[in-house]
Amino acid sequence: MITGLSLNTIETKTKIQDIVLEPFNGYKTTLDDYIQYAPIVTMYAADLSKVPARNNIWNQTKYLLISELVTASIVHLLKNTTKIARPNSTTLTAFPSGHTGQAFVASQVLFNEFYRTRPLLGLSGYLFAGTTGALRVINNRHWVPDVLMGAGIAILVTN
Repeated sequence: MITGLSLNTIETKTKIQDIVLEPFNGYKTTLDDYIQYAPIVTMYAADLSKVPARNNIWNQTKYLLISELVTASIVHLLKNTTKIARPNSTTLTAFPSGHTGQAFVASQVLFNEFYRTRPLLGLSGYLFAGTTGALRVINNRHWVPDVLMGAGIAILVTN
């Protein structure tokens, strides 16, 4: 049994999920397991390339680690408290999306570090984070609200 949800909420989530998944009809990939880390690679590559940043590499790493730790703690606490089933019914750990949370933490740190000096570089992480979230839904591992909450927690914590 899915806890914390009314029948209307489940029906609405299922309708949204069906609309999102319809064009992909069974498409599966593991790309989301890897691209969630792309903003981190981008940040350190920019540092190695001497792109001017808001902070030095030590402080960037510190902010990244603190944000990752706090976000992961909140995400895991919510997963274990809400016990919402994944769309594919494999586990009761759907809400919120940890992959999306991780990707948005990295993207937000990248943004905070490089937006003032290289705006496109600062924004580039959101392409990877958004794609990670979308693939979590397309792979039928998360509901749309799971992904949105993971992103929201990550952005709020990082800022």
